[in-house]
Amino acid sequence: MRKIAQPEDVLLEAQKLYPKKFHEVSESTYMDEVYRKAAALSGIREYVKSTKGDVNVADIAGGSGRQGRIIRSMLKDEAGRVVIHNVDISREELSKSKGDERIVGEIMHLPFADRSMDFVFMNNIPIPISYVRNYVANMKDEAGRKERMLEMLELAVDSVYKLDMLEGARVLKENGVMVVSGKYIKQTGESIQKSLGELPLKVNKFEVVELEEGIIPLWRKYGIEIEKPTFMVVSMKKVGDVGDLADFYQQMLRTSLEQLMRVEGFEDILEEMHKKFERRNNKPRTS
Repeated sequence: MRKIAQPEDVLLEAQKLYPKKFHEVSESTYMDEVYRKAAALSGIREYVKSTKGDVNVADIAGGSGRQGRIIRSMLKDEAGRVVIHNVDISREELSKSKGDERIVGEIMHLPFADRSMDFVFMNNIPIPISYVRNYVANMKDEAGRKERMLEMLELAVDSVYKLDMLEGARVLKENGVMVVSGKYIKQTGESIQKSLGELPLKVNKFEVVELEEGIIPLWRKYGIEIEKPTFMVVSMKKVGDVGDLADFYQQMLRTSLEQLMRVEGFEDILEEMHKKFERRNNKPRTS
């Protein structure tokens, strides 16, 4: 059995377990209504009309560029002034993106200077370690260690979420707009603002979007349970500096993972997840 030596390795293990073909969900035409709503709530059309020069947009985990294409179709004659920087970890998906600046990268280390973007879009951003949390939440707890594992996993997931948001805020100009979308789990604008804590982001607009039923089996195919095709879209304005918050949440993440590694049986759970993941994908085990 593999042994985890450093807290960072927990994140690497979680990344390996996350469905690799999740692009099939995000690239489905079933999701287009979310992208249209995201473009509308961003206010980009009004912004382009009221300003001069290029408008820089970062589309994080943008895949084949569906969000960018919808933005351009909405802007029509003004679309030429918008520079869309599509960042994704998949070279294959980026190769399908037309008319964008295509960049291989990931959300925690965006290849942009501070305060360089007018808009940042984050649609269905995955947090791989949440896959581990969900697995632990559904397992039996014969040894009585589940509660402690979940406590640390929740802290880790929240830290990764905050770090993702902070990285997006870092590259935004002052008063720039970030748009986030994802599965609707009874969020409200107020609850999202509360979850942001001290992050320099202020919720501006929030809406719920109902999609077609066909999106449900696509999400379930990749192990993400969804009962209704209901999604939320929220736009936020940057209202301050990131400061040292990233350092704070990096330390919180490391601490939660260190404590998680001390819980007896956690490594066995990761091993069990790997076996199930590889059986599902018909891949031979490599050590």
